[in-house]
Amino acid sequence: MEIGVVGLGRVGRALVTMLAHRGTKVRLYNRTEVRAHEMAEIAGGSVAASPAELARECDVVCVCLAGWEATRTTYLEKGGLLEGAGQGRLFIDMGTLEPAQARELHGHVNAKGHRFL
Repeated sequence: MEIGVVGLGRVGRALVTMLAHRGTKVRLYNRTEVRAHEMAEIAGGSVAASPAELARECDVVCVCLAGWEATRTTYLEKGGLLEGAGQGRLFIDMGTLEPAQARELHGHVNAKGHRFL
């Protein structure tokens, strides 16, 4: 199984490092592409060109973004996670969201037939 990770700040980098040490294949996306390539080289992973591509190829997607605007656009806008997601994906959001924002995303994700944690 390949796990997708979106956002390579402190939380995302720590998650990728832990997954790689356990032998899990990772696919990465970060708005700053060079950071994604650096982490992919360290972790032995690969880089997706967009959130949609990552969600199309990974059954589990961990989202590690700071703030509502970055998170909302990554999930919902053109080229976002929900546009590309295959069937029955699991989205694990580890970002900094208010409870109402997390509930809103939960509704969008579930409406598309996916799970949200």
